[in-house]
Amino acid sequence: MVLIEARRLAIEMPITDFAGTTSWCERFMRRNGQCMRTKTTITQKLPREYERKITEFHKCHKHEKEAVL
Repeated sequence: MVLIEARRLAIEMPITDFAGTTSWCERFMRRNGQCMRTKTTITQKLPREYERKITEFHKCHKHEKEAVL
């Protein structure tokens, strides 16, 4: 949409050397803080056993850390 509008404006304002490439569009959007991604409102759900898994992870790494020391 940005690229189409830019090309239309280039025709309206007699700009003859405007190529309107996709790389131009990407740089334009980066400069102006725009992106093609949409923020979601749905969050990922944690696994049912996440507390147990975290505890196991810490126990496992605690033993590894003690072995190194």
